Amino acid sequence: MALTAEFIPPKSTPAARAASVRGVWGTALLAVVAIELVALYAPTARWLYGRWTMSVWHNAHGLLIPFAVAYFAYQELTSRRDLPARSSPWGFAFLVPAMLLQALDAGMHTELLSAVSLVLAIPGLSLLFLGSERSRQHVAAAIGSRAAAFRGGTVSSRRAAVG
Repeated sequence: MALTAEFIPPKSTPAARAASVRGVWGTALLAVVAIELVALYAPTARWLYGRWTMSVWHNAHGLLIPFAVAYFAYQELTSRRDLPARSSPWGFAFLVPAMLLQALDAGMHTELLSAVSLVLAIPGLSLLFLGSERSRQHVAAAIGSRAAAFRGGTVSSRRAAVG
């Protein structure tokens, strides 16, 4: 059997090796950040769960909101793979105040500042890990779908974000 181009293994180029290493390190960094954020915001999540399940009259719908938002974010991420995923340093403009609020709440134990910190940290992490283009797309979709809901329309989030 003669060796043809089909049986010769492809040569590894420096660019391909750098891209694979960057992908491995990026995945590892994302996993470390996710573990740290879960550990950091676990008391806040426990407090929010207690508030949401306290009574029917105290924000009972709040328990469903994180799952709905995660579903919509996943739908938007999978539908717009063409947008670049370059990291934006503007994420630190959200993340640094979020961490300062978290540190302040660690001493006060109110959990309110920690909840505000969580709301600030999410767009910061989106800018750092997804980039400004993809983050902008998600914000436009969220604003567009909320505006459609208030008007009573049935506009899809993608169509609302585009115009």
